[in-house]
Amino acid sequence: MNSIIREAILSDYHEVARLVAQIHEIHVKERPDIYAPDPCPMSNDYFNKLLVDQKSKLFVVVVEDKVVGYSVLRINLPPNRQIYRSRKYISIDDFCIDEKYRNNGLGKELMNYILDFGKGVSAQCIELGVSEFNKDAIRFYESMGLTTRSRRMEFILRDQLEDGDNIR
Repeated sequence: MNSIIREAILSDYHEVARLVAQIHEIHVKERPDIYAPDPCPMSNDYFNKLLVDQKSKLFVVVVEDKVVGYSVLRINLPPNRQIYRSRKYISIDDFCIDEKYRNNGLGKELMNYILDFGKGVSAQCIELGVSEFNKDAIRFYESMGLTTRSRRMEFILRDQLEDGDNIR
């Protein structure tokens, strides 16, 4: 499949927003206690901020003039505290290939592009978070050589907040 990967531009917003909604639906279905339904979980303002922020990158995968994948990256430095070593690392905040285009090697192409980008900016590593329920994503990341460094755990005290409940 012929594809190109490039930095996103303003006119990519609607296609990227469509993909963000696709991923968000999965999260809402699997964890309705955390994620609320939203037909447009990526606002145009947030998209525009990603395009101009020097510490973020938004890459898109294009097939036949259609955006079929994207990734949001952040270039990070650790907090300026003596307990942390000085290092530069990349966080993958979002990573998605359209469900209709999965299992065609596009995810590998995008991940390899990100790895090359990380090397190009002298990052020491690339990090990401993935929900434990997302077994397909975990298998994909492991196939790309990522390993588990830490785990975020929870103890659920209540299944869901009742309408009108406030957390204080």
